[in-house]
Amino acid sequence: MSVPLQITIRNNENAKYLAHHIQEKAHKLDQFYHDITSCRIVVEPKQGNHHHGNLHSVHIDLTIPKDKIVINKIEDENVYVAVRDALNAACRQLQSQCGRKHMTRHPPRNGNGRDGGI
Repeated sequence: MSVPLQITIRNNENAKYLAHHIQEKAHKLDQFYHDITSCRIVVEPKQGNHHHGNLHSVHIDLTIPKDKIVINKIEDENVYVAVRDALNAACRQLQSQCGRKHMTRHPPRNGNGRDGGI
């Protein structure tokens, strides 16, 4: 990512490792839109009742020319899953902004639904 990435992690004992993970994953946003002017990611524990365990909340603010993309309230008990889901949502928003589809290609399967063999 050509612009500095701002990462804020609150109340997490593995903040150093989580920040490194976020940096690696956030660089993929450049594949979808090269003119990102700012990117801010905040990870924090969700406040409130704890009926489903400790939830982690991820918030992403992306600024692109003439627009701002906000990904808000992506939550999960696993902080890495919450980060993944938030970054995937940001990628989808960037794709819709630039009108591109990023598709993966899979090798064709044979008629019986299994790879290889007859």
